[in-house]
Amino acid sequence: MRRIWYVLVGLLLGLAPAAAPCAAELQPDFLLTAGLADKPTYVIVVEKDLQQLSLWRSAAKVTRLLRLPCSTGENRGRKRVSGDRKTPEGVYFFTHHFKAAVLAARYGTRAFPLDYPNCFDRRAGRGGYSIWLHGTNRPLKKRNSNGCIVLANADIDRLAEYIVLGRTPLVIVKRIHYGPALMRNRQARMLLTFLEYWNTALTCSPAGRFRELYDRACASGLNWLPAWEALDKRLVAAGVSFYTSFEAPAIYHYGMDYVIEFVQYLTMNGKNRRVGRRRMYVAQNGADFRVLEDRFLRRAGKDSVKADDPLVKLAREGLHRVRPAAGTCAWSRPPAAAYPEAACRGVAYFEQNSGKHHHYR
Repeated sequence: MRRIWYVLVGLLLGLAPAAAPCAAELQPDFLLTAGLADKPTYVIVVEKDLQQLSLWRSAAKVTRLLRLPCSTGENRGRKRVSGDRKTPEGVYFFTHHFKAAVLAARYGTRAFPLDYPNCFDRRAGRGGYSIWLHGTNRPLKKRNSNGCIVLANADIDRLAEYIVLGRTPLVIVKRIHYGPALMRNRQARMLLTFLEYWNTALTCSPAGRFRELYDRACASGLNWLPAWEALDKRLVAAGVSFYTSFEAPAIYHYGMDYVIEFVQYLTMNGKNRRVGRRRMYVAQNGADFRVLEDRFLRRAGKDSVKADDPLVKLAREGLHRVRPAAGTCAWSRPPAAAYPEAACRGVAYFEQNSGKHHHYR
C-alpha cells in the first residue's frame, strides 16, 4: 500500500521512476546498422561462454533465426598465439568453402576458413592461423577444438545456405549483450557521423586532413590516394563538379573495434555512378576514431579484394567523358541538398572535437 502511495505522489510531482525497457526493446549489440531495409543482412554469432552459435537476420528489426550447439577451443580466453588452443574474438569473414571431398574426416561435411588474424588482431600482436568453422564426424563436445568453431554436420549443412564468402560476418564473443535500442542508435550515430566526415573530407579537405583519419600503421594501405589526389587536381582544372556519396552502411562491432561496409558512389557533373562496396576497419580510442584498413570488395561470392582502386579507375574514365558543367570554370561544391544533413553535422562535430580548423577549396 505504501508503494502505491509513493507512486501516486511521484506521478503528481512528476517524479515517478522511469519504467525499465521491456524485453522487446532490448537489442543485441553486435550489429549497429544493417544496410538496406529491403535487403536482409545475415550475421552469425558464436557465444563462447554458452557454447552456442546463432544466426540472425536484420531488416526492419534484428531477429534470431537459428540457435545451434557448437564447440570452441579447449582453453578459455581470447586467442593470442599459435598453439594456445583458444578461439579468437572479434568480427571475421569467411574466405573459402571446402567440401567433404577435399577434407580430412575430422572436418566433417564442410569447412569455412576465417580471415583470422585481421588488422585488429595484428595491431594488438595476436597471432595464429587456420581458424575454421567446420563440421565433425564425431559426437559434438563442448570446448573440444584446437581453436576452431565446430558444428554437427547436419547443422553446418543447414547454416551453409546463409553464408556468402567474404560478405557474411561471423562475430565471436564471450556472450551477446543486450541493451536499449537508444544506446545502440547512439553508437550508430557516432560511427555514421565519422563516415560522413570521411566521405566529405575525401573531396573537400586538403590531403593532409584526410590522411589524419587513418592510423599510421595503415599508411601503406593508402597507395591509391596519390593517384586520387592527382585526379582531383585535373578534375578541378577541367571545371568538373564532382563528389562522392554512400548508402546502405552496415556496422558490426566487438568492443571498441568496428567494421563498416557501404556502397560508394561518384557523381560527376550530375551523373551518379556506383563505384563499389567498401569495407573499413575502424578503431575507437575514447572519442577518437581511426581507420586501420580500407578496401573495396569484389562482388558477392568472391573471396578476395579488388586489385585496383575502383574510385580512381572510375574518376579517370569519367575525366575523359564528361564536359564541364554549364557556367562552371573551376571545381565547385555540389548543392547543399546533395550532402545529407548529417554530413554537415559530422564536419562540425569533428572540427569542434579535434580543435582544428578545416579549410575547404
